[in-house]
Amino acid sequence: MTLTAVRSVSALDRWDPFGEFDVRETDDAYLVEVQLPGLKRRDVTVEVTGSEVAVKGEARRRGLFRRRARQVGEVSCRVTLPDEVDTDAVSAALAKGVLTVRAPKREFARRRRIAVTSSRS
Repeated sequence: MTLTAVRSVSALDRWDPFGEFDVRETDDAYLVEVQLPGLKRRDVTVEVTGSEVAVKGEARRRGLFRRRARQVGEVSCRVTLPDEVDTDAVSAALAKGVLTVRAPKREFARRRRIAVTSSRS
């Protein structure tokens, strides 16, 4: 299986939160995990077009700081998943700085165990 991942960074010279993201396959879904430290749910958008999942985030300045501990700007990444993804059932959750996008497989593409029988001749 080949998964295509495209990363881009704009307005950020050094910070690339999408430099490390993980795509895993389970029996019933593909999971895309992206490290987004410091971003809030309102700062992240996830869009699905065909079999492509696009994640965009914007780290904004909050309050007045003498020294910034975190970078600000926009970042984005795209992951192309296999065609067997059920795009109507894709979900995303952000917890503790990690965005997890769950793209379930369509029923026909799920792994299932087939019973083996013996035939008497």
